[in-house]
Amino acid sequence: MAFAASSGAVYLRLVTDRIVSPPEYAHSDYAERLVYLEPSYHVNSHALTFADVQPDAATATAVRARFGLPEHALLVASYNQFFKIDVGTARAWVELLRRCRSCVLFLAELDHAKASLSL
Repeated sequence: MAFAASSGAVYLRLVTDRIVSPPEYAHSDYAERLVYLEPSYHVNSHALTFADVQPDAATATAVRARFGLPEHALLVASYNQFFKIDVGTARAWVELLRRCRSCVLFLAELDHAKASLSL
């Protein structure tokens, strides 16, 4: 389970659970055929994975500083691999940054060599 939303590809099977992808929405919201793993839950939030870890403001500030991010900016982030970022997505991000001066775009660098080749 890596992607909790529809890709739009009718030939794929989406492995999911009944919380993230309720069966009543299977036909209207998903092009794929849904395959439910029972019992399971598709973890999609750090807070749910580590419910006992709730960073305070000082920790959040330190993490932002570590990556050179402004303390009070709205952070728009993508943790996808670079080859998944298409021209339309990049244009949407540029438009968002143009309209929202307090926004910062954060792209996770998973593999520098591949990222350099893709860009």
